[in-house]
Amino acid sequence: MPVKDMRAARNPYIQDLRGYAAMLVVVNHALPTMEHFRPLPKSIEDLAAGLGALGVHIFFVISGFIMTHISSESFGRPRASLSFLMARVQRVAPLYYCATFVAILHAMATSRSYKGSDIALSLLFLPSHAQHDLSGYLFPVLGVGWTLNYEMFFYLLFAIALSFKRSTGIALLTSALLFLIVIGSGLRWLSHPPVGASMAFDLPYYFTRDIMIYFVLGILMALLRRHRRFPSVAIPVPALLGCALGTSEVVVFTLLEPDQYPAWRIGVTILVAVAAVGLCIVAAPRKQSRVTGALGDASYSIYLFHDFFLSIITSLWLGWFGKSFVAGEILSCVVLGAGGGYLVYLWVERPLSAITRQKAVRRVTTMNQSLLSIEQG
Repeated sequence: MPVKDMRAARNPYIQDLRGYAAMLVVVNHALPTMEHFRPLPKSIEDLAAGLGALGVHIFFVISGFIMTHISSESFGRPRASLSFLMARVQRVAPLYYCATFVAILHAMATSRSYKGSDIALSLLFLPSHAQHDLSGYLFPVLGVGWTLNYEMFFYLLFAIALSFKRSTGIALLTSALLFLIVIGSGLRWLSHPPVGASMAFDLPYYFTRDIMIYFVLGILMALLRRHRRFPSVAIPVPALLGCALGTSEVVVFTLLEPDQYPAWRIGVTILVAVAAVGLCIVAAPRKQSRVTGALGDASYSIYLFHDFFLSIITSLWLGWFGKSFVAGEILSCVVLGAGGGYLVYLWVERPLSAITRQKAVRRVTTMNQSLLSIEQG
């Protein structure tokens, strides 16, 4: 989930990488629209899934890195946990709720409906049966919101870790994540959750997936970044290079090893996501491109809203051109899906952020005045 923080801790390359990762997810969802024109080849399906997974992995590594990097001096401070969690909810929830509301309206327009309990769970960033695939994996009302469930879970654990001094908090946080991953591996080895499984089983399975290893890797990268001998290298367009490296890996494996996921391939998948972020961290700072900067700024809006634009574009294309020019339709989906997300950023996300920042300032001011009154008796 591409949520930006303090301009990616003042690293323009990290912000650029967010934009590229969001575009990988857009391509992930644009390629399957081909099925409206002709049968979807398995290779295209695998390629789309691989690119989308790469984008999510990069987001999670960035999240682990940024949260640790910007909060390094907050560990052990009074009210640090509450302040951190409130800031995260304030940043993530408003736009996500807007997108969820649009998803509900879209479902009503297509004669679908969601249970009230599923909507409530989705708004609480918990897994629900609002949507699910054949493997039994659960999605909230807003399909792409599944990554935000993991982000918010990570933020909750991080907030708890902030209650301790830095070394203890980081050790507890990484140990907890690794322990959950081990538990999840055991659950998957014993039994795979079927479609319609009870929440009692879904919840421990959901928040024990090995995808959370990317948060751990981001945390470790932040710790390395603090070292006084951490390198700074002149690397041209590091975000683009990192994204290209990951995309090449996905394409090569899709062509050469379809439907094959040996342990070494999982290792390579982890390595390329870490390398993409690592290139941005070690690169010597340079002036940020306006285009990639804008893409990074709008990455959260693009991520949340692009699917709605893809649906509209595909419907219009079928009405105007029938089942012709499928390549043009996919390209239009990618470009206009991202463009629509950027408009949401300008017209919705930025005004919402301004409002929430003003409220946060007033809340902090009121809290400080109350504490001062108490101290003065």
